[in-house]
Amino acid sequence: MKRGVFSKLYRDAVLLVTHSNDQDYERILFLLLYELLQQYLLLQSSQWHTIVSKQFYLYEETGKEPSDKADGVETIVYLLQFVLFHLPGLEVTLSGNTVEENILAYFCTMLSDRLRAEPYLFNTYIYLLAAIASTSSTSADAVYAFIDKAPSEHVSWPIMVSALNEAEKLLQSEGAQRGLLDPDLTGFIAILTLLKSIILNTTSCPTIRSSLQANTIQVCLKLLHQPIHVVLKAKLCEVLAAIAREESYAKTILKQLEYGRILTADSNTGIAWELESVETAAQAYPLTTSFLELLLALLRTLGAKTILKSDVFPSILRYTLRCVFLKSEERHYSTVRSGERWHIDSLCCEIMNACVRMVHEASGDAVIEERAWTLVSELLSGGEAMKKLLQIPQMALNHTVVSTTHMATDCIAESSVLVEFRLLDMYPCQIDLVHQTLLLLRHLLTITPETISQIGLRYQVPSSSMLVTSLASHLLTETRATIAILLHITNTKEPVLQLLAMQILRLLADQVKTDLFLAIFDSYPCETQAICTACNDLVIASLFTTTQDAFSLSAQLDSDPSTMMSTMLSAPSTAPLMDTSRLHAETCRVFLDLLVTHASCEFPSVVTLLLSLPRALSTARQENSLQSVIATLISFLHYPSLIPYHPVLASKVCYLFYLLCSHQEVPSRIPHHV
Repeated sequence: MKRGVFSKLYRDAVLLVTHSNDQDYERILFLLLYELLQQYLLLQSSQWHTIVSKQFYLYEETGKEPSDKADGVETIVYLLQFVLFHLPGLEVTLSGNTVEENILAYFCTMLSDRLRAEPYLFNTYIYLLAAIASTSSTSADAVYAFIDKAPSEHVSWPIMVSALNEAEKLLQSEGAQRGLLDPDLTGFIAILTLLKSIILNTTSCPTIRSSLQANTIQVCLKLLHQPIHVVLKAKLCEVLAAIAREESYAKTILKQLEYGRILTADSNTGIAWELESVETAAQAYPLTTSFLELLLALLRTLGAKTILKSDVFPSILRYTLRCVFLKSEERHYSTVRSGERWHIDSLCCEIMNACVRMVHEASGDAVIEERAWTLVSELLSGGEAMKKLLQIPQMALNHTVVSTTHMATDCIAESSVLVEFRLLDMYPCQIDLVHQTLLLLRHLLTITPETISQIGLRYQVPSSSMLVTSLASHLLTETRATIAILLHITNTKEPVLQLLAMQILRLLADQVKTDLFLAIFDSYPCETQAICTACNDLVIASLFTTTQDAFSLSAQLDSDPSTMMSTMLSAPSTAPLMDTSRLHAETCRVFLDLLVTHASCEFPSVVTLLLSLPRALSTARQENSLQSVIATLISFLHYPSLIPYHPVLASKVCYLFYLLCSHQEVPSRIPHHV
């Protein structure tokens, strides 16, 4: 403990997370870390009372200063938080008759008992329970029951929920502007963190839900107007987002946003002022992030139609697009929140995705259609928003180079309040942003020039008579951006991005003239070859397996791609059906549909480009060759035993060859053994 072993383990774990793309490898290591911590606590179970709290030196008159190198009980909890964060799906129980049977339960009990003599451990104890509850519904139920069955004078559900109702009175007092480490302020932050974890993950929490009333929501929203720390305001938004999963609460929150002063046209008030004046100066944006997540929670619960029709939607759009998205590059970001910029942009894109989809789902509602088309017009006008959307797929995807020298390793450090484990590494945040951007571009590609002309979609400029330009036209002129988008077909580590890029390729090829489409690739021969090679690898991975293809989710992907894709990317463990093999199969289906659609077109065409015709025919003459797409498809037909596993894909392969053999320029070059 005195040598800072747990601090060192934490820093090493951070470095591991920020330098690894192998999720299975990460999970094994974190499971080992979890087991190590349990074994240590078990060995020290008889000496728990001797594990000194670092806060002891701060709150007791010892005449000593806390050592930066030495660990305390807070450091153990902080490391446990980090480990549990990286173990989603872990099922923790907090019951047992002996220490050996359930060491974590007894450790929590020990911390609860120490609160009587050491009340300053309250936050540490609450954060530990919140970390456990965040792993799974089983764990959340265990935490809820642990507190509910043995409430103490310091920790009970009625006390914590009522604290929200008393918070406004306390924070309106003269001490409303107290420092970050003020016990009241950090205590509220800890309570809200626990409440959020429980409400999000537990299957039932009657004591909490019976205490949550409409006035509780009003109090939370009123606190957003108070001069309190942005971290506390962020936690209030997180609790509201958790509550908003229930429709009745979501409607109440939306009404409060409509009538309140949180979102206004004036950037000098409300949430926009906090962003420009407080968060920008601190280089940390917890409130902006949490508020965007609250808006997304309302969208998911109430539906985009309800949000677009509400009086507050124009303010939501203005805030999301102009205050946040278009200005994110101008701001600086804390080193312990390096992924925040990309995460914020991703949330903005997700909100815009939900709105853009409404142009096809408005069901004749004039207000919804007008507001959805207003956003589409803004994006297709070729301004700053479109420039940024086309730049995002071109960015280099990198892990954060973390300096752990000044990184907080316990719950009492001031900077630890601003640390969010999900933002330590920018790579997953960048992946999520690219995912949402490609999804948005795919939605915009469905708006063809014919649609634009039919509805008369014009620039959002007074008295403008010019129609906006379709995204396909933008992609024809921005060839570097187009190639960057399509190169995500080569990203084997992210199959969701592969699928989206392939869908964009299909939509683009269907909308533009063949000669213009082929011209995109003329200046990028290496990139074109990489895309063709990736298509071949994809076909191999899809067809030469004995895993049954199932396209039952294809309709869902088409009807609600945002929800399905987000689930696949953010929580693959909760969506086992959408595994890599099924994503590959779906991407292969889109690719074959593209080839079939254009197989009868005059050569050169999309087909000759992607199949590398006629050059690839020389390799196709070699039996069982997998060196090109057409050779791979021919080889696949040599194995009839594989066809029952891939009936849909096999039918498309056969139809493709039928169309190619019917083409006037192909039959003479097809190998005789086909």
